[in-house]
Amino acid sequence: MVTIKLSLLSALRRNPQYLSEKQNEALKRSIERDGFLCPIVVRKRKGGYEVLSGNHRVLASREAGLTEIPCML
Repeated sequence: MVTIKLSLLSALRRNPQYLSEKQNEALKRSIERDGFLCPIVVRKRKGGYEVLSGNHRVLASREAGLTEIPCML
């Protein structure tokens, strides 16, 4: 596991799932309260990393003001 800056992460383009605003707020509160119970899964891409699993957690982390998160390559 590694810690990666959020600025280096880009979302997987073909993510078909969306969260409602209420679900996103609940996820953000959970991250603020409990941190990450499971790291984000990413793959190396030119100039950064692409998120394979955890796009919603990345978005909620950005909204919560975090600057880096735990990831698995």
